[in-house]
Amino acid sequence: MFKKFNVVDWFILLFLILIIGFAFLKVTSTLDTQNHIEAIVTFEAEEQPMGLINAIAIGDSLYDSSRDTYIGEVVSVDYTEYKELIKNDLDEMEYKAIPDKYNAIVQVKVELEDSELGLSVGNRRIIIGTSVRVKSRSYVFDGDVVDLEIQ
Repeated sequence: MFKKFNVVDWFILLFLILIIGFAFLKVTSTLDTQNHIEAIVTFEAEEQPMGLINAIAIGDSLYDSSRDTYIGEVVSVDYTEYKELIKNDLDEMEYKAIPDKYNAIVQVKVELEDSELGLSVGNRRIIIGTSVRVKSRSYVFDGDVVDLEIQ
């Protein structure tokens, strides 16, 4: 029923142990290179209604809508008038405020992972210029990362 191990069996067994060992070392070495860094990420959501800006509250937990991963906690909410470049009566181009449209500026406290690939949160790289669909329990918006302040 059971036979003795021959030389080929021992080599196969040793080879499997080496493969498992190298895979384990590779996984643990990539986990060790990640550092967690606290930062404030500023999102800007253009052309939003005032209702959305009023719905965003300090302390809200925000998530990446497309990946359903946690981003961070809102620490500040502000807004500016939304302006578009429009030709005036003198055929000159100028920025004019558009009624009932605002740019929401939302600062979020996040815990970034610093690895060989760069800064990321919830498996999404975060760099200035990144667009993220952000959601909470009661709202969703598309925001661009406009500032990244390491704490």
